[in-house]
Amino acid sequence: MKQKFNILIVLITFVMLISCDTNDNNDPNTPCDAKFYTMASTHWDSSTGTFNIYEYQKSNVLSTPNSLTANQSFILTSGLLNLMESTISANGKIVYHFSETPDLYTYDINTGTITTGQIPTGSGVHPEFLGNNLYFLKLINITTTGWGGTLQSADCVVNDEQGNVISQYPNVDFSNAGLLAPAYISNTSDQMDKIFYLANTKLVIYDHSSNSWSDFYLENYDDATNKVIYFGVEYVDANTLYALRGNYTDPNNTELKLVKIDLSSGTPQVSPLKDLTGQLSMSALSIINGNAWVSSTYDSCDDSYYFTYADMGNINSIVFEIKLVSNTINEYPVNNKMLYGFEIYN
Repeated sequence: MKQKFNILIVLITFVMLISCDTNDNNDPNTPCDAKFYTMASTHWDSSTGTFNIYEYQKSNVLSTPNSLTANQSFILTSGLLNLMESTISANGKIVYHFSETPDLYTYDINTGTITTGQIPTGSGVHPEFLGNNLYFLKLINITTTGWGGTLQSADCVVNDEQGNVISQYPNVDFSNAGLLAPAYISNTSDQMDKIFYLANTKLVIYDHSSNSWSDFYLENYDDATNKVIYFGVEYVDANTLYALRGNYTDPNNTELKLVKIDLSSGTPQVSPLKDLTGQLSMSALSIINGNAWVSSTYDSCDDSYYFTYADMGNINSIVFEIKLVSNTINEYPVNNKMLYGFEIYN
């Protein structure tokens, strides 16, 4: 995967390619040495500049990266280099979308080439692949309330890359989600049929094969008694999603946890996987407040969840690794780069 209160930042995309010898057995003896593909730039608040695609090895993120491109230029047709999102296709094409512009940059892992393109203006944001077809989410007929413009309801529309409406889900209730803006939505997919949109505490599921939708509250948001935020949703299997859940009802006792969203019963059930409060070099409140600049991914090879935090003030990033099998947390600082948009390619 964003972007809050229209603060413009550089979103530099950090994309991850996983190649494992086995699938989802989570065997701690399985060698899982992923490669990380990073779209990195020191430019921010600009419509022109350069970026590079770097390759890191999972076993040595701090190693000198292999530069796969040489200062690739970007020239945006409108807006600035910010609010970047990314997604990856089944055949290894990584799409970077500057969500305030129609611009797309595609890096092909197999050929090592970069192509540029555009989607029709207003086609949507939050790109996601199902197979090799690219889709975007657009909210229309939006109603909000309060000073911050908290989302109350909207129609969810899925458009294709050409701007054609593929499906529409009218009048979705977001009134108990505490969602300030569509930019806060995180998304993931099974890369076949289903796209999962997590709009803070509201989970919206689009099933392309049956052209059907469903939506659920994971819990009700309350600004006074249950000030929670969900972000960084990742697909694990047909019955499971992972996400980060923050609770900042009391700013002096802020919590951050990795949680499991169990879909097996039909109604999603949330349970904690790992309490991250006080376990990271950054405070839980800093990560929650900067959730718009957090991206995530999941490695099924060793049941590991990753997320980044990008600090635009210092042009630095951190990669957080949560290894559930060994119950360990690792951090990999990446200086002088803004990294965003983790993706997995098996």
